[in-house]
Amino acid sequence: MTRALTLTLPGALLAAALPAAALAQAGAGAGTVTGTLDLDDARWIVAGADGDPSSTWREEDGRWDIRLVATPEAGGVSGPGTLTIEFTAEAGATEADVTEARVTMEAGSRDYIAEDENVDLSLTAVEAEGSDMVIAGSFQATMTPGGATGLVIETQAGRVVDGNFQATVPAASGGSGGDEAD
Repeated sequence: MTRALTLTLPGALLAAALPAAALAQAGAGAGTVTGTLDLDDARWIVAGADGDPSSTWREEDGRWDIRLVATPEAGGVSGPGTLTIEFTAEAGATEADVTEARVTMEAGSRDYIAEDENVDLSLTAVEAEGSDMVIAGSFQATMTPGGATGLVIETQAGRVVDGNFQATVPAASGGSGGDEAD
């Protein structure tokens, strides 16, 4: 599946406005994920840098590895209902493929997981400045208990999540931000 990152002037302006909007909406969080889970409205708060779980990004070998962790409540701890969105994108490119996408939802004893072939993710804005990354995008994922290899056609045993995300994410410890050298 090909996914593209396209930055435009309106997208860059959106990215500049995201930190204040995301923080205002999320309270103590770093952003939000809004959408549906099995066609029911759903909302998660993206975890900031000062808690467990935490969202992070790092630049390595010309790519950005991004991990958004979102809990059902602001300041929430990792547990049932926690949504994790992970993916890789080409660093600094105005058009880049998003690869290695994975969406996980904690559900007690067995997590629901969607691997790359069952995730459609696109970025609408991304900007890395120093140790922070401002990011926005949309996704759709078909998750199955424990994850499935290959494309999932039937969703009866799984869960479907789709939505939009926007967040300000700190660089991972030991990773480099946009202005730092490796």
